[in-house]
Amino acid sequence: MFVQLGILITSLNPATPALRRFFNESHMIRYSQPASNDYLTFLVTLTMSMVMFGAILGSIASPVFAMLMTRRTAMISYHMATLLSIMLMSPVTYYCNSYEAIIIGRFVSGFARGYGMNIATLMVTELSCVENLAVCQSPPGWLLPLGFVIGTVTGHPKVLGSDSMWPILVALPGVLSVFYLLNAVIIPPSPVLLLRAKKKNEAYKTMIKLRSSTKDAVRQEFSQLEKQVMEGPQSHRVAFSELLTNPAYRRQLFIACVILTNIQSIGFINIMLYSDAIFIDAGVSPEYATYPSIGVCSEAVLLAFVGSFILKGLQMRRVLISGNLIIAISCVALAITAALKDLSPAMPYANVFATVVYMFGVGTGPMLVSFPLMVQSVNKYPQANAQILIVAGTVFWVAASAIGFSAPYLFKFLGPYAWLAYTVMTALTTTYFIFFLKSS
Repeated sequence: MFVQLGILITSLNPATPALRRFFNESHMIRYSQPASNDYLTFLVTLTMSMVMFGAILGSIASPVFAMLMTRRTAMISYHMATLLSIMLMSPVTYYCNSYEAIIIGRFVSGFARGYGMNIATLMVTELSCVENLAVCQSPPGWLLPLGFVIGTVTGHPKVLGSDSMWPILVALPGVLSVFYLLNAVIIPPSPVLLLRAKKKNEAYKTMIKLRSSTKDAVRQEFSQLEKQVMEGPQSHRVAFSELLTNPAYRRQLFIACVILTNIQSIGFINIMLYSDAIFIDAGVSPEYATYPSIGVCSEAVLLAFVGSFILKGLQMRRVLISGNLIIAISCVALAITAALKDLSPAMPYANVFATVVYMFGVGTGPMLVSFPLMVQSVNKYPQANAQILIVAGTVFWVAASAIGFSAPYLFKFLGPYAWLAYTVMTALTTTYFIFFLKSS
């Protein structure tokens, strides 16, 4: 899922010129005149952001999927929705010359990811005891950047980002969905659900399949997990209204929302959606703009992958704060180097270097620890964790939609100084983490 999301977000970034040409050709066929540059910018921005808009609705709808379906059935429906969205984005869009189809397809895909991401997070919380949640939640930190790399590489005009190949590009995530559906039948229920169903032996066998550690380590973890399930108040599930009326729940909800919103407030989604355009505006030749995009995405994968192996020994709060500080400084450097691009031929290279430093902050900070830190915090109240995750996930996508859609217009009006807006937002969330987030 997270690899698919990464591909979906970044694949159209280097393929934007081909997409603009397709939109313009479709407009010519309909209205016998070319589309204005502003209208094409609007269509591209809407297409890019529609994933996030759909994810808002999907996240809101995730309680319905969680209640009416098993975890496995919900994930099957997610992958079926993904294939439906691909049908809209690829053959329907291309052969019908309909840019509305790709916009709707991206919305459907986003809807699937909105509820799929929440269900997947719940599934992970049911695979391990609280003590090991950080390790179990770390894979999204490097699987998502891996998708970024795959999307950026395959979206290059010399690969699948050309005028004739981009329909194949948008269909690429479907390969992973087909693979999942072919193997869905052998995926067992989570240990927690089996324990709640009084199927202890099956739960233990499932835990053994999921772990590569020694039997003693598995037995110890299973005992901890069983204890948590027995102690958890299963008879009472917190209503969404209680998240606001209960001070303890309200605080955990606010923490979860700030942690996830921080990923968006640092401006990370803008680099993933528009990095080629950002580098071009900073003076990099359009012919070579995709290569630094591939480089920074690869850097994020490497940092997150290495970090996932040492995450258990880290103080995640300190990691998050240090990453944010690096990001804030890098945003200032990005603004300066882009503003002074005409001063020296070296400025575009300095801008790329500032982006590399920025991505270092992301990869060693928010991208690495946000999800495990949020889940670890939420799991202090097992009876409310599902509701908190759903609300926080919805807020996450609302922030992504607002920041992702507004970015081109923000940079149009403020120019390179738009980066300072992200510096301010990063400083605000970092201040909260320093003074109000307890050590983890």
